[in-house]
Amino acid sequence: TAFEAAATECRVPLKTIAVTEPEAVRLYERSLVLVRPDGHVAWRANQAPPNARAVVDKVRGAVA
Repeated sequence: TAFEAAATECRVPLKTIAVTEPEAVRLYERSLVLVRPDGHVAWRANQAPPNARAVVDKVRGAVA
């Protein structure tokens, strides 16, 4: 995915998991969710962003 490519470029570890449990899907409220290792939801949407690298950079603190 674009997120996986962006994370690889930035040398950020990323694990992709398909969540199918109805309770978890309801909890996250969106079909795509980026969760930090500390459990904080850093980004979520129903479709991929036009620029995944920009999202990864924002989440990792590389941009203000």
